Amino acid sequence: MLIDADRTSTIEEEPELNNDESESEVDSTSAKSFWASYQWPLIVFNLLFIALVIIIIVLIVHYRSGLFNQPERFSELYFSDPATLVHKVLPDDSISLSFKIHNLEGHAQNYTYQVKFLDAANPASVTMLASDSIRVEDDAIQQVTVIFTLAKKDTQGKIQVHLVETGQTIDYAVDTNSG
Repeated sequence: MLIDADRTSTIEEEPELNNDESESEVDSTSAKSFWASYQWPLIVFNLLFIALVIIIIVLIVHYRSGLFNQPERFSELYFSDPATLVHKVLPDDSISLSFKIHNLEGHAQNYTYQVKFLDAANPASVTMLASDSIRVEDDAIQQVTVIFTLAKKDTQGKIQVHLVETGQTIDYAVDTNSG
């Protein structure tokens, strides 16, 4: 048994020495394995973060250029030949009025126009002379000619063209004084 005890003690002493050595090896190994176990997820996380930042920058540049470089969308309304507008009108005379609508809305547009007489003496008095709708293709100019008569005598006022959809108006002064 003494041999067994020696062996036991020898066996016990060796593991104790080995345990001290193995503990330091285990500590360094566990430290290495600890960082090694977090190394790949950390690299993957950093790569994903960098990719996300690049994607965000690309999207901002793309959408910013798309948002701020859009052409302005609008419609134009104007008289075809302002020099030929008749300002002195006799009652019951036929008046021919031409105006143009230029569509720059980016798509075909339906326009409802109204031609009115606005009495200068009585601002609440509005006489509807003509009203209709017209379709104008994108980037096209459509001329509209309206023929009407003014039945009012001895009044001054304005002939107004109004586009309902855009709220645009143009007008010019007329005088129906017979003298």
